[in-house]
Amino acid sequence: VSLTANMDDKHSSTRSSPRESPSTVVTTPDVEVDDDDIWASDSGDENTEPALDQSNRGDMLSDLPTVRRQHMTDGYREGLAVGKAKVMQKGFDNGYPIGAAIALRVGKVLGCLEGILAAKDLRDEVKVSVKKMLEQAKLELAVSNLLKDMNDEQIMQVREVPDLAQGVLQKWETKVFGSLS
Repeated sequence: VSLTANMDDKHSSTRSSPRESPSTVVTTPDVEVDDDDIWASDSGDENTEPALDQSNRGDMLSDLPTVRRQHMTDGYREGLAVGKAKVMQKGFDNGYPIGAAIALRVGKVLGCLEGILAAKDLRDEVKVSVKKMLEQAKLELAVSNLLKDMNDEQIMQVREVPDLAQGVLQKWETKVFGSLS
């Protein structure tokens, strides 16, 4: 009973402090091992495989450049993926507030124009006029047009809608909502 209680106490103390790790004891074999022989057998066990002879060692060493190249390629790919993820996340984090602000305003303008076009009792001449207006708005309010004079670094530095984009957005908001404001 006391052994079980001690075991439970040991496990509970380990669980309560996850930063502590059990001590590690490093042991070395009592037999001398040739540094080139990484598969040295344990002390006197009869059922172990014999050490590699020189011809097998040569074959094994000839595969090392291939294995090394494969590991380097895998490491490069993994590093590239991690690097891309960090850069893309930073770009997203910096650009999201501006993109969201622009998208909401553009969405309101385009949504209103599309809503007018969807009206059932719309005269044909009004429908044609609003359709032209909608196509023009889609061209002018495209993100590539609103931010055309800015590169990625500049876009990541801004904290509010750029002046050029602000002017185009205000133009369309006035055109569409002018009488409602």
